[in-house]
Amino acid sequence: MSAASKRASKSCSNCRHVKRRCDNQRPSCGQCVRAKQECRGYRDEWEKVFRDQTNHTITRSKKHAMKRDWNDQQYTLVLSQCNDNNKPELSYKFKDDPAQDLPETIAPGSMVAYQFFASYLNSYFPSQDSSSCPLDMSDTIISGIHMLPRKTPMLENASSALSFVFLGKLHQDKSLLRHGLTLYTQALGQMSRKLDRKAYSDDIIYTCVLFDQIETHHCPESLTDWFSHIDGLTAIMQSYRSKDIESPLMNAIYGPHHKLKVALSRSMHPSGSTLAWLREPGEGFLHNYVQILVDVTSVACAFGKINPSDRQACQLLLIEGLALQQRYEEYYTYILSIYGEPSTYGRDELKSRIPTTCDLFGPPYKFRSVGEALLYAWHWKSCSYFYPLLYQIKNLNLVEAPEYDHSPQDVASRIAAIYISKALRCLPYCAQEGMNTWAMSLGTFSVTQALRVFSYTRDWERFIWSHQVMQYCGNMGLDRATRIQREWWNYCYHRRVAYNILSLFNDSLLYVSSN
Repeated sequence: MSAASKRASKSCSNCRHVKRRCDNQRPSCGQCVRAKQECRGYRDEWEKVFRDQTNHTITRSKKHAMKRDWNDQQYTLVLSQCNDNNKPELSYKFKDDPAQDLPETIAPGSMVAYQFFASYLNSYFPSQDSSSCPLDMSDTIISGIHMLPRKTPMLENASSALSFVFLGKLHQDKSLLRHGLTLYTQALGQMSRKLDRKAYSDDIIYTCVLFDQIETHHCPESLTDWFSHIDGLTAIMQSYRSKDIESPLMNAIYGPHHKLKVALSRSMHPSGSTLAWLREPGEGFLHNYVQILVDVTSVACAFGKINPSDRQACQLLLIEGLALQQRYEEYYTYILSIYGEPSTYGRDELKSRIPTTCDLFGPPYKFRSVGEALLYAWHWKSCSYFYPLLYQIKNLNLVEAPEYDHSPQDVASRIAAIYISKALRCLPYCAQEGMNTWAMSLGTFSVTQALRVFSYTRDWERFIWSHQVMQYCGNMGLDRATRIQREWWNYCYHRRVAYNILSLFNDSLLYVSSN
């Protein structure tokens, strides 16, 4: 008779151990009574489903039972703490406890994966309400995707990969990062197969949004993959229109949320179809801001191609630029009508985790919310690009070129430095305790512009300050910031100006290591 056909023994534990016949009397069998042994009873009902188990099988079964009980406890803990709006305490201790390793398998969609994602939300987004930021809806969209009641394996893998990759980067935990990248690779393969079959669905849109966020946290070689995911989602959104477009979650994605990312990442290189897609009708504060960015892009492209001897074309470009200037002024007036002119902190009054702006740019601005701070930072960052452009357009239309102490390009760079300095004064507020990574993730767009401006003006002290901020962002789990920082460093190095900033860079390393 094969082992599989054997019936499970119903003998008591003592009789099974010595392989003797048991009379199955209750509460103690006769054999134990005659041997004056304490009868340890019979198998529980759940054990009877196994055939003649060995000690190894029983031990393994009990471990599985303990793991199921632990998952149930964690699920209850997470739900109760989320309902109380408290941060759930993650059982996994991110390298602080060497004896506690990452569980061998964390299945996407399991309660353990749910707990890790809750930790991601609490570690990435501010402890205060971030939904008040009119420029970004990542909090609402990412948490909304995770809470969808029915998700495909592809979306489950992407959701779990996002939390593991970010937490692995934030805590420098290689086991978490590897597990996240494994799930990410699986999700990419599943996405590829769906696209090959042209099986477009809402889950593809949701998964692409998470892929973009993963690339923000992990882009080890270059920003190419991050750009590719933005372009890929753009192409899919132009060819696939969800039937459930009226749902708040899908409407937020198809609305200006993704268009803003496209306008920022492809500011000088939009294709014709992408430009038409960005100009689609819409309404709301964020839509109007995207349209301003798109129009600035158009003016900049026209300026780059214009023939200075074509007076009529120069005049038309100036008219377009002045109209855009009026929209900038109306936009800023609208911001002031809601929030008012920001006040400033005194020296050492604000406890921020990035270097102070007091000596290089001026005292940091004071705000009531991180959304307000980012609103001003992005406006001034945009001004640092537009107003130097407008200045150069005006110079094209001068009948007689006046004599300058400095070239028009130098004056334009100084105008850019004035506005970007105001934007950088918003960032110390965003780097306070409790703001977490999200606030500075949006702040990196201003710092990127600062690196560009100060490298052109050769203002190395301010360049190094921006370099330090990017290092801080990289340490907070933003690999994109690390890539941008290194690309601008290499740019300056290849321009043979590195010798001017090496001493300043060494000083910056002392600051970063002490923080």
